[in-house]
Amino acid sequence: MKRLALRATVLSALLVATAAPAPAPVAASAPPPPPAYGRARMIHAPTPCDVPTFAPGGPGAPYFVADGLPQEGQPFRVEWTTKPTSPGALPAWPAVLLVSFELATPLPLDTVGAPGCWLMVEPDYIMVPQYGSILTQAGGSVRLDWTPNQSLVGSEFYAQLLCAASGVNAGGFLVSPALHVVVGG
Repeated sequence: MKRLALRATVLSALLVATAAPAPAPVAASAPPPPPAYGRARMIHAPTPCDVPTFAPGGPGAPYFVADGLPQEGQPFRVEWTTKPTSPGALPAWPAVLLVSFELATPLPLDTVGAPGCWLMVEPDYIMVPQYGSILTQAGGSVRLDWTPNQSLVGSEFYAQLLCAASGVNAGGFLVSPALHVVVGG
């Protein structure tokens, strides 16, 4: 009987020693971040730039079209024309792209000689079109060709094209509507 009791004790000790440890309590994990969806949209100013019909290269103010959505690892293109209403060759007005991480309160540019035009972007950066860069210009067409990387997923920025257009107004420039971009993942 003692032997049987000893066997039961040894067997019970072996079972305890070889049993899998009790699972550790699992801490509640944070929910995954919501997916970031790419978006590109046009934000119009209160009024378009006034371009008199008699102006050289007028009428028409810069305008843009986005091709696709800004997604991580996918090519994204935006093309501005310095004169959307013109058939045939467009004027090659010098242009710069104003880029910001916040949309500004629209600022009328009437006082600097551009009636009806509004600055929608307070530039954090100014991009000048250059051959071989992501921003290029050929004639009256300015093109942004960009492939966002993973580190930019969820970020957003605003851009507005400013074109030097001598003789179109007293300020000698026109601006496009603002571009709002959200990079998707």
